[in-house]
Amino acid sequence: MATSPADLTLEHVVPVSVLKKSNSPCATADARNIFLSCKYVNNARGNARFDFGPAPSGSIGLGHGNFIDANREIFYPRAEDAPLIARTLLRMRSLCDFEWRAVTTATAEEAE
Repeated sequence: MATSPADLTLEHVVPVSVLKKSNSPCATADARNIFLSCKYVNNARGNARFDFGPAPSGSIGLGHGNFIDANREIFYPRAEDAPLIARTLLRMRSLCDFEWRAVTTATAEEAE
């Protein structure tokens, strides 16, 4: 499935709503938290938490190797994006005080 430039958008890895709840001054302006994404995948993900394991049966394929478990609001990124997303979550965690379980199913110890 090819993606044209018109199909792309900017995505916050740690959702703005999560950062705003933290009352952290770095909340929405950190460029390290923003990535280019397919609009469809970004919209389908919404504020779902990340899980870096295999998507369970019944998950919805979003294309490009991404899946979502809509019932549990968990997003499974494609394998090649997982390391960058995990590093971004850890970097943002070091800069901003936000609820870790609001963004991932992994414990902080597992992520590190």
